[in-house]
Amino acid sequence: MMRTTKEIGNAGNPRVLATLPTYNEADNIDALIDALRAQEVEVLVADDDSPDGTWRLVEKRAAADPGVHLLHRTQKKDGVTPARKPLPAPRTRSRPGRRNGR
Repeated sequence: MMRTTKEIGNAGNPRVLATLPTYNEADNIDALIDALRAQEVEVLVADDDSPDGTWRLVEKRAAADPGVHLLHRTQKKDGVTPARKPLPAPRTRSRPGRRNGR
C-alpha cells in the first residue's frame, strides 16, 4: 500500500534532505545550495576538508539558514579522506554446482 504525503512527515509537509559530498566546490556550492533551498529541500554538505574553503562557505550558510547543515570531515585514513576513498570491489557469490563461472 502506498502512503500519501499527508501520511508522511509533518502535516503534509514531508522533509526532504539532499546530501552533497564535496571537495573543492567553492565556486559551485552557493548556487547549488540556492537551487535546492528554493525548492524547500534541506541540504547536508559532507565536505572532506576542501583546501579551497568549501566547508567555510557552507559553515556561514548553515549559521544563517537552519535548512543547511555541514559535516566537516577532517579525519584521514591511509592518507585519503573518506568520501574520496574508492569503494571496495563487490563480493561475488558462487552458485552451488557451478565452477569457474559456468
